[in-house]
Amino acid sequence: MIGNSLFTMLMIMAIVTTFMTGPLLTLFGGRRQEEPNGRVV
Repeated sequence: MIGNSLFTMLMIMAIVTTFMTGPLLTLFGGRRQEEPNGRVV
């Protein structure tokens, strides 16, 4: 069995990773926007 401190740290890391996935996907996935002249940024 793992200790309480390790369990708490792993749970916090899992929750933070879950909540950060949405904004990071939007940040990295939303960069391919076309400019008015048709060039991909």
